[in-house]
Amino acid sequence: MLIIIALPLTAITVFATNTNSTHIKTNTTNTNITAKLNTIGQQEAQYKDVQGVSDVNSFTQLGYGDCWADSTWLYDKLTAAGIQARIMGYEDEGYGVGYRHAWVEINAGNGWTMWNYTGYNSQHYGDVGDGTPYVLIGPGNSTANIESTGY
Repeated sequence: MLIIIALPLTAITVFATNTNSTHIKTNTTNTNITAKLNTIGQQEAQYKDVQGVSDVNSFTQLGYGDCWADSTWLYDKLTAAGIQARIMGYEDEGYGVGYRHAWVEINAGNGWTMWNYTGYNSQHYGDVGDGTPYVLIGPGNSTANIESTGY
């Protein structure tokens, strides 16, 4: 909105004001989500990738585990933080390095994307392309249990 105040010909003062404050407000929702993702990502990156430790309780106690344990841990943390998550696997269990591999995808408001493993320097990884991805555990579960899927 532009306001013009007319004074004698020797002085004209112009004031510019913005009555639409939504343009200058910070989107606190996105800031909060980003902070939650960063906290969880930094915590997850501390866990080493060691095959054969698939239980999330052992994962947290030992500080290492495989993709099943890592995916379960991530799913549970993200879900508890209010961020939609799902655990992915491969149809027919995949092949090669991707045999029975599991990883996490999130939906933080922009559709489903793979968890940013490399962005947090994680030793774990997402889709390796060794099969056709499908959802092992969808969003909305209180806790994840990959073993219960028969994968």
